[in-house]
Amino acid sequence: MPEWLFDFLSGPTIKIAEAIWNSSMRLIIKLVCSTPQKFSTGTWAFVKENLYPWAEGIGLSALNLFFMIAFLKAVSNLHQNITLEMVIEAMIKVVVANVLYLNILNIMTTVFSISSAMAKEVFTIDAPDLKVEDMDIGSALFYQLFGLLFILAAIVCSFLMLWTVYSRYIKLYLLMILAPFAM
Repeated sequence: MPEWLFDFLSGPTIKIAEAIWNSSMRLIIKLVCSTPQKFSTGTWAFVKENLYPWAEGIGLSALNLFFMIAFLKAVSNLHQNITLEMVIEAMIKVVVANVLYLNILNIMTTVFSISSAMAKEVFTIDAPDLKVEDMDIGSALFYQLFGLLFILAAIVCSFLMLWTVYSRYIKLYLLMILAPFAM
């Protein structure tokens, strides 16, 4: 089939929808393959320098306060004997928890980098062709009739996927702030 006839039968709407879809997929793949540090450096700096230290301080204070409450409750319980083993075990747990608290930012950035590297390995930018060279009359009619529907579907689906990926980064920033509370 000649190229001009192939282009005429497939219709301009298919080419427009294909361009919309492929460009949005390239953008989404670039977003998925980036870390929160690279996605928005300003937001990352604000969260890391302003919000996270407050959350970390509150989380560390709560951890040590709860440890002291549990320790005093165990000491005041006269039915059970407090042994040196229990005290050493509790101190080891508090030290490990405090070390994890102080290094949770480094752990999270490492996990972000690992997930970004894995996403780069999984996703590809090469988009498959939507048409084949040996097109019959049924395919040509399909392309003519449903081209506008494909444009609408490409716009809506691209927007929804872009919104999902974008909201992922917002959630990651919020989870980073709330990580000391959860821990």
